[in-house]
Amino acid sequence: MKPNGVMVIPVGPPGAQHVLKVVKQEGGDGQVTVARSDIYNGRIVPFVPFTKLEGDVIKGTH
Repeated sequence: MKPNGVMVIPVGPPGAQHVLKVVKQEGGDGQVTVARSDIYNGRIVPFVPFTKLEGDVIKGTH
């Protein structure tokens, strides 16, 4: 991730993910810090599993 970059990711087992925000910052002296926070304050967010489309057919979860 580039300095001052932001990444938002679901973390946890299917149906019980938490959404984390990760921010990478670089100071003027070159020191790098990474801050993490839970966007929904610990509430569980269900995500639809990833699927793959092969032609007209949806294949499994990924």
